[in-house]
Parts: sequence; structure tokens; C-alpha cells
Amino acid sequence: MVKQISGEVEQLKEWMALGLFKRVSGGTYDATHTSALTSAQVVWPDGSAGVYTSLAIDALWGKVTSWKVTHAASGRTLTQPAMTLDANGNPTMVPDISVAGV
Repeated sequence: MVKQISGEVEQLKEWMALGLFKRVSGGTYDATHTSALTSAQVVWPDGSAGVYTSLAIDALWGKVTSWKVTHAASGRTLTQPAMTLDANGNPTMVPDISVAGV
């Protein structure tokens, strides 16, 4: 049982890291940084529904640096903690994705 749960969590983390969830609604965008998606309905590769929510937007670059995505089928929420951006707006430090839930 533990091995199955561990495998499922690792699969979800891989999908999140690769951005394999797809937006299925128009979503909402930040009022200041209009290209920064703040929330949207999503679907995962396994067909599970979810909700994407941005948690932090870099003020200089207007890029989302932290977000969370729910995975309805498993009851889990995956969170990308805030990334550090360099002088060109590229990620230089990307913390590990955390997983909460069942």
C-alpha cells in the first residue's frame, strides 16, 4: 500500500514539474501583471479535474513563481514553493514540489 501511494505521489510531482496539467477554462489573470494566470480549472493526464492557483508573482518580471494545483481524484494538493529568479527573469533556484492530502 505504501509503495502504491508513494508511486502515485511521485507521478503527480512529475506531471506538475513538467506542467502536464491542461487548462480547461479561460481562467483569471493578475490585474497588474496581465499575463500571469492566477486561477483556472485544469485536467491532469489521468483525467482528474483540478484547480490551479498562483501563490506568488515576481513584481519585476510579472512571472508566477509559486503555485498550487489540486488533483481531485486523489484528494491531494501539489505546491511549487516560490522560485528565485535571476537578473534576466530565469529560475535559478526551484524548491521541491510539496504534496498534501490523503
